[in-house]
Amino acid sequence: MKKTLLILGTVFALASGAVGAPELPERETAVVVLSFISPVARESLNSYDYRMHKNSREAKNYPLPLTALPEKAVLYGQEGYLPLELAAAREHMKRIRESGFDLVFFDMLPIPDYDPAQALTFTNEPFYYFSNYFEWMKAAEENNLKLGIFADVGNQSARYPQYRSITRDEWVKILHAALGMIPESPAAWKVNGVDGVVHFGTDCVYNLKASPVPGAPMPDGGWREVWKLLREKGDEFFFVSDIRPHGRDGDWDGLADAAYLFAPAGPAPFMTEYQADISRRLRITPYYWTVSSGYHRIRRDYTQPDFSRLHDTYLAALRAGTRKIIVMTWNDLGEDHDIWPSANKGSELLDVVAFYNDWFKRGKQPEIVKEKLIVAYPFRAPAEAASKPPVYGGGKWASPAFEPKVFYWSALRRPKRVGLAGRTLELPAGIAMGEIPLDPGGDPASIPVGAKLDGRTVVLPPVVKTAREGDGGGLEHRYVNLLGSAAMRTVGNPKTGWDFSKDDESRAEKSFDAATGITMNFTAVPGKHNWIYLRNHMPEGSVPADARFVRLAYTGKIPAGMKLLCVLQEEGGVSCSYELPLPEEAAGGGELIVPLAQFRRTGWSAASPVDIPTAARIRWGHIGPIGIPAEGDAAGTLTLRQFDFLK
Repeated sequence: MKKTLLILGTVFALASGAVGAPELPERETAVVVLSFISPVARESLNSYDYRMHKNSREAKNYPLPLTALPEKAVLYGQEGYLPLELAAAREHMKRIRESGFDLVFFDMLPIPDYDPAQALTFTNEPFYYFSNYFEWMKAAEENNLKLGIFADVGNQSARYPQYRSITRDEWVKILHAALGMIPESPAAWKVNGVDGVVHFGTDCVYNLKASPVPGAPMPDGGWREVWKLLREKGDEFFFVSDIRPHGRDGDWDGLADAAYLFAPAGPAPFMTEYQADISRRLRITPYYWTVSSGYHRIRRDYTQPDFSRLHDTYLAALRAGTRKIIVMTWNDLGEDHDIWPSANKGSELLDVVAFYNDWFKRGKQPEIVKEKLIVAYPFRAPAEAASKPPVYGGGKWASPAFEPKVFYWSALRRPKRVGLAGRTLELPAGIAMGEIPLDPGGDPASIPVGAKLDGRTVVLPPVVKTAREGDGGGLEHRYVNLLGSAAMRTVGNPKTGWDFSKDDESRAEKSFDAATGITMNFTAVPGKHNWIYLRNHMPEGSVPADARFVRLAYTGKIPAGMKLLCVLQEEGGVSCSYELPLPEEAAGGGELIVPLAQFRRTGWSAASPVDIPTAARIRWGHIGPIGIPAEGDAAGTLTLRQFDFLK
């Protein structure tokens, strides 16, 4: 397959009012936050701080820690929980605001057995995690954001494991209570002076069980009765309905206060073509565009995360003259369309979304201030991928089936030649994107991924070959910025001290050269187990909490029979190691990018609830040979040019 390259140098013409026409409202960007995927805690001790995900050997994604958590879990409803949720909400809302969002829609599951006659508690509330809604409202105020209620379609949770649809009267009870409890806050989202509510699953044509009134007219399945009863109770609100493509989708015009489409799995052409069509046909009801980065549910669905779907949808929304676009979602780990800082994606995908948020609100391409070259490629390449690409419109719109590819997105001030995954790209100044199929090669275990740029050779973590999807994880992708700078540099850093950690009988000496780095000459003891490490000492807090990788560049000679290890040690004695390729196998001193998630606890480590390093607690870094050298081959050398931590 030939690679695709999309180069942007055009500013698209936008619809605008004629002279004397009313001024259009400013364009706004929104993001959906799932309340039930909290940055603080889940419902069980085993998943607190996402420990099960951290110990999954990269099979599961998890959020990067933006706030510190106590060692012992504090679960929802327990004393001390809400201050933790507020602290996390503040940091996440700050990142949301910095990424160019104006609105946050807080997705909550309705609770049908809520009793408004009883006091509001953690267990008696109209929506699950409704108590968190008030904490996020405080954080919205502090960050100059608006927060709105997003009512989910039904409830399938530990409380309702078989899935519970919500009836008309239950919806009236739930929404009437929730509307009455919206705080008098400048952060409360209002439209035309009344509280706004977004709903998922309003269109019941394809989901009859979601109808509030079985047998009621379509496409709303009885929602017009819910709205009527709420207004008879004196509630004033602006209701944004989730619609679906079908022969009667035009009936929403004038029926809903506003409409949108929650379809993160939608094929890329569908997201642009259908939304452009429906936004033209809805003449009374305003339409809010939506966009997602891709979609994946293991062994079920796969919509590839190519950057062009973001680019094309944002720009199509601009051409359509829409004033609002909703990103799906901030934190849906289960369906892999999250954009929050995470182990898999870092902040790379969020940075791309932030760029397009800026473009959407400006109406023109923003100036490129900091250059980026972001790549996304799969963790695994199964011989049998069970997940199928979605097909919409009876075959009119379809996504490509999974195959291992590198997707790339660049924002450059000057043209750059880049070698990537065996191809040479001539990237222009401005924005460019494309995809490169990965050559599976002959290695039965993995597919190498690398890059050459600016005189550097970069060896990225390889794609692991598996027999079937689900062996070690699904079709999730790893995101890396190839132009990212070190978050913490140790070689040549005056704040970092270097010494040795070794057994008593081996010998070692070191020297430093600003051009080549730090060199260790050593002699191991034949017939005995040796460990001879160059060790750096990093001040507390040197490694940021959201660091994801160690970047190493080294040359030298390791005696036969010995291995080369990198060991990271935390305060408190927790140690994790990673076996490195020997210098002659390490791309001639090129940069080797190693995920922290691939380090494993050593046999001498102190106890820890997670098997991988906790970045913010790392205080020492070690690199050196370990093992029994072959007879007559005990001397060696190691020159370390880079030992960096990357986000």
